[in-house]
Amino acid sequence: MKTHCTESQKLVFSGNIVMNSFTRFFFVLTALFVLFAAVPAFAQSSDEDTADRSDRSSNTERTDADRTKVDETPSKPKADKPQDETSDDERRILKDQKESSDNATEIDKLKDIGKNLPDIKEVKPKRPIDPDKIKDFSAIQSVNKSGVSPQVLTRPKGSGSVSGMGLTFQTNLQTGSASLSIPVSIPPARSGTGPSIGLGYSSGAGQGVAGIGWSFGVSYIARQTDQGLPLYDDRLDHFIYGGGHEMVRVAMPSGEEPDFLAGHTYYYYRAKLEGIFMRIFLVNPNTPDSYFVVQDKNGTLYWFGADSDGNRVTSSRVCGNVECEDTFRWNLVQMRDVHGNIVKYTYLKDEEQSYLSKVEYNVHPSDETRFQHAIEMQYGSRSDVLTTYQTGYAVTTALRLVNIRVKSDYGSGGHTLVRRYNFQYMPNSFHSLLKSVTMYGKDDTTHLPPAEFEYSEVDSYYQLEDMGRIAVGITEMDYSPSASLGDGRRDLLDVDADGLPDIYETDPLIPGYIQKYQKNTGGEFQSYREEMPGG
Repeated sequence: MKTHCTESQKLVFSGNIVMNSFTRFFFVLTALFVLFAAVPAFAQSSDEDTADRSDRSSNTERTDADRTKVDETPSKPKADKPQDETSDDERRILKDQKESSDNATEIDKLKDIGKNLPDIKEVKPKRPIDPDKIKDFSAIQSVNKSGVSPQVLTRPKGSGSVSGMGLTFQTNLQTGSASLSIPVSIPPARSGTGPSIGLGYSSGAGQGVAGIGWSFGVSYIARQTDQGLPLYDDRLDHFIYGGGHEMVRVAMPSGEEPDFLAGHTYYYYRAKLEGIFMRIFLVNPNTPDSYFVVQDKNGTLYWFGADSDGNRVTSSRVCGNVECEDTFRWNLVQMRDVHGNIVKYTYLKDEEQSYLSKVEYNVHPSDETRFQHAIEMQYGSRSDVLTTYQTGYAVTTALRLVNIRVKSDYGSGGHTLVRRYNFQYMPNSFHSLLKSVTMYGKDDTTHLPPAEFEYSEVDSYYQLEDMGRIAVGITEMDYSPSASLGDGRRDLLDVDADGLPDIYETDPLIPGYIQKYQKNTGGEFQSYREEMPGG
């Protein structure tokens, strides 16, 4: 079916089409104009918002990565970008601006709260803390806050683990000598007033009562011999205490006279190099009954060569004859502290030598002849008999230590064995060399593993070369010995007691006699026949 229009209808229809096209064009043009006008304002607002948030973020030092930052300026939208996407960007930017404003408000509130807080002051306890009441500060300071305990490996301790004998070894960094000490374990003493017994070794020492290098004994006072033989005149001789402290005679200060020596004649001595802080008195000087009394800084008294009553104890002295008129050495006999505790020392005399044989301590309160604990020493013969003329007369050491017995009185009226120390020596050695020390229990059968010792081997003898004539001040010799002395009959000895070693030669046909000697001051060999030790 076809529709037919008149000319007037066609004109009206065309006009409507033109009007509709013009209206659509006008609306599109208006929208584009609004869009282009809004873009600069949008870009400026975005830049200002980015700068404002950047300044606030730097001022508050915010480092939270979860907060949204506007790091980049929104790109200029294209002319053909849809209207709805531009609206979403605007809503996101407005949301960020609101969050930044809320955060700034919260920060300002926190600052206001901080301004209103009171000042922090040091709070002191009402009562001070006493450090003495805290036993161990290190336990408090070493608290492990990590919650993880370190794994520390400990040495396993089996059922057979036992402690040793307490050997202590050390070296002298100046001389290079080695020293070793073996303490004797004894029961405790009352008030700590007891003996200190032990065996000591020094690589620089000579023959001793327990072999080469080993010494055993207690304190003593002796005449000094490093400058020549003693004169046995107490006014002129010098004395040493304990083997190393040189004594000097001093005047007694007024008002410091000892009450325990009232009515006695005495010389007053002190250590030349003070360090022991002891007052030393030589009582009854220049008499056969002279003895020493020493007082330490605690008031404890020590008697040397006599008991506390001043009675001479001959066995404790090293003398030149049976009468003991010229005493060279005074050994410790008794000590007593301010509380009345007593330690008593007993000696064995053999061929002018004095050996410690017994030590007793913890005296009975009502009987000073009874002691609770005792230490007994036993000696045996030795093949390497040692004779010295250092004293000016022969002193022979013919015994060596074999056993030390520690005993105690448990109320039965007698002493019973607590432990024993046994000393073994090298069987095929010319010199006495201590091989081992073994500690036995009270049954005298059970024992600890022995402490054993080994020594470097040296020749058992030596000989001097034939030096011919000796001239004073000679520095070199341009001639050979006139004869070879293969029998080793020459040695050094202070023949004339001037403190200097001289050269002597024994007679090959008469052992024990000097055939000739040469003084240290020079000259030729001189004939000299006098009985000498050895053979």
